[in-house]
Amino acid sequence: MLGVRMESAAHALFFLHFFSTSAQVASGEEVLFDSATQARLEWTSIPPKSWKESQMSLGSDRPHPIYQACIANQNRRSKTLWTQWVDRKDAVNLLLDIKFLQEVEASSQLSPLSVYLTESDAPMMAFRPMEVLRLTAPVPVPADDDWQELDKNLHFAQGLSLGTVSRRGVHLGFDYAGPCVLIAAVRLYYRKCPPLLQALSEFGASPAGAGPNVGRCVSGSREISPPQRVCGADGSWGPLHGRCVCAPGHQEAESSCEACSVGSYRPARDNARCLPCPPNSESGFRGAVECRCVQGHSRLPSDPVNVSCARPPSAPVNLTYLRPSDSSLTLHWGPPVDLGGREEVTYTVECWLKSAGSSDLWQKCGRSTQVLPASREISATAAEVTGVEPRGDYRFSVRADNVVSRHFRSRGPEVFIAIYNWKVMDPTSPGPSDPNISVVVPVAVAVAAGGLALLAAVACCVRRSYKRLDSSSGYGGLE
Repeated sequence: MLGVRMESAAHALFFLHFFSTSAQVASGEEVLFDSATQARLEWTSIPPKSWKESQMSLGSDRPHPIYQACIANQNRRSKTLWTQWVDRKDAVNLLLDIKFLQEVEASSQLSPLSVYLTESDAPMMAFRPMEVLRLTAPVPVPADDDWQELDKNLHFAQGLSLGTVSRRGVHLGFDYAGPCVLIAAVRLYYRKCPPLLQALSEFGASPAGAGPNVGRCVSGSREISPPQRVCGADGSWGPLHGRCVCAPGHQEAESSCEACSVGSYRPARDNARCLPCPPNSESGFRGAVECRCVQGHSRLPSDPVNVSCARPPSAPVNLTYLRPSDSSLTLHWGPPVDLGGREEVTYTVECWLKSAGSSDLWQKCGRSTQVLPASREISATAAEVTGVEPRGDYRFSVRADNVVSRHFRSRGPEVFIAIYNWKVMDPTSPGPSDPNISVVVPVAVAVAAGGLALLAAVACCVRRSYKRLDSSSGYGGLE
């Protein structure tokens, strides 16, 4: 019989390479129990001694415990073998690998090897069997088969599901009513999904079948919706549900978030990468959400953070005037060279007056003098001034503004032009349409002064002539 042959070969140096229980544990698996790694098993046999433990190098490079149950005289009586209590750890779905063989039966129909599972929170003395599997070897061993040929008929069943468990541990049971069966190795394990860092979310190792796992967003990121994954029965992670994004001031870098470098920023409204600071702004630290304007520059409160900072424009250029009539003039100028960081520019014209014959300081022009179309926020580069006094001295300034300088009331540089006694009566003076004259100088006084000087010189010469004549006449009298 098979049982007798097995006992006689218990200490034979025979190696089977069909199944090695000392191999490395597959990635994503957690072994709870492996009979091939134990020195002794000492499982419970019911009836007592119906299962026999022995040592044999079956499927391993060293002897390990195996169990066999063989019935003398073909007495078909059920024989049950219970394992020790096994802590399930965090397993949810238990899996079984078993290597066994069966002897042929006279009826040519094999009795099944039933696998039982009993859950409990502590080791049990009395078992409540619950059948979870029925196994049969596809190729049974003939009763007269040579024991050295057993490896050819050894059946290895792996990845057998024992269902879900919830108590702290389990007992496994094996029941057989056939003539002879041998259990060479039993391996109880479960699959695990490994730790995962992906898409800015982090998940720890999880047993298969544990349901949705809630991860956490990596450092430097924030949660849009909770990240969740399911660890599948095969020990692989399912698709990600939920979303993590890098927090403001950070950008994604290899499944993590890194702070934006100095001189860059990342606003809160999107998930883009860090951007360089807009013109005329800076960030003096890592992880900036926006860049602050440098000294002398500003940004409107309503401006988005990607708008450049601005300052008041430079002064307009080439300020000139035309005189279309005695009571009006037209100012012309060019746009500033430096717009201050904004494209839109408007102009402000201011007027000062010093009346003819007055030594007072410059005073603001009165209401009778008007700048058209307006004195402020002029979009054109020209303005008409009406109500001008013909003999008054005038001083005009033109200043450029942009939206930032207007909002913060920041005055930029101005350009000036002065017109002195601009209405000249001398017909030889330049005409009113001469655009190149910015300061009118009266010449009548100069001409009068020149005539007086000439008359004085002539009178002086005549007087000296008279003196010389008188002197000559005197000398004649002495003679």
